[in-house]
Amino acid sequence: MIVLIKTELLKLKRSYMFLMCIIGSICAPFLNWFVFINSGNSEGIKAQFLEYMIQTNLFISMIIGILLYGLFTTYIFEREFTDNMYKHVFTIPISKSDLLISKIIVVMIALLILTITSYCFGIIFSLLGGFLNINMANIINSLIFYLKSYLIFIPLMIPIILVTLIFRGFVAPIAFSIIVEIILFIVCQSKYIAFYPWSAPILLGTNIKKNFEFAMIGNSSYNMISAVVIGIISFIACLIYLNKKEIV
Repeated sequence: MIVLIKTELLKLKRSYMFLMCIIGSICAPFLNWFVFINSGNSEGIKAQFLEYMIQTNLFISMIIGILLYGLFTTYIFEREFTDNMYKHVFTIPISKSDLLISKIIVVMIALLILTITSYCFGIIFSLLGGFLNINMANIINSLIFYLKSYLIFIPLMIPIILVTLIFRGFVAPIAFSIIVEIILFIVCQSKYIAFYPWSAPILLGTNIKKNFEFAMIGNSSYNMISAVVIGIISFIACLIYLNKKEIV
């Protein structure tokens, strides 16, 4: 298992896709920084650091997370079909489940790097913009919001892995991510937001649930539970598919 993870990380180190994803993760704090700077200039007041960080994480949770993280997750698994790596790997005694788990661990590590990158650049842009109340308490609170979103994104990536394994390409997983994104935009404007698993990063990683405190049907923990359940079911389905189907 350790050897597989090291091998995957070595391949990731040489990947231009990961570099592009890092650049993409900087887009959220950068674009949101412009929004807050322009808003502050028009109103004549400085933006609040914590508000900026939470709004940036909202942007990540609604758009960047699903599309960018989904693209990277697809890449980790799809390139094995493109490079015919499975054909060589499964000729030696390596468990398919170990290979699957090692790749998921690599995805977790990579998504954590992308999350921390967005977070760190958010702090940098806040300092450049002279935002108010940049103190240790707000820095820690914003980090907690980011990590909550990151943790709940992990089970939500596993259905994308399943789609990638079944359809063997970028088209189906990307289409799946876009459909999930469109539904998310619709659900976020309704009182049923708690029932959609892919809204979990938003409710956990931002303070948007204050807007739904009285209107929202159900509890914000509903989509967290459903996200974990979907992740577990998808993981089991991946194991069954790998063991029952020819994937080379």
